[in-house]
Amino acid sequence: MSIEKIQGYTYGKTENMSPLNLEDLKLLKEAVMFTQEDEKYLKKAGEVLEDQVEEIIDTWYGFVGSHPHLLYYFTSPDGIPNEEYLAAVRKRFSKWILDTCNRNYDQAWLDYQYEI
Repeated sequence: MSIEKIQGYTYGKTENMSPLNLEDLKLLKEAVMFTQEDEKYLKKAGEVLEDQVEEIIDTWYGFVGSHPHLLYYFTSPDGIPNEEYLAAVRKRFSKWILDTCNRNYDQAWLDYQYEI
């Protein structure tokens, strides 16, 4: 999945820096006991999930679609699902799943989490 083909995907190009810095991230990781071993297994999960991302998104869309209060955010003012927006979100969310598994947790990652 090429970054250039995902409308609205701005990883590494965000204009706003996260108000959190790497020291803050380190403290948050310590608070939830997130270790280098967790990062290792997330990378393995990324390898496993890479060809299953579409199924994950289908499940997520089914969940959102079954809750009107969530579906509201993906509809036009007249309540009709915005197919163009749903398609764009689908691509970005697919990439986010893989980014969560495969990216380094550095300032660029932190900035993009703040952006989204």
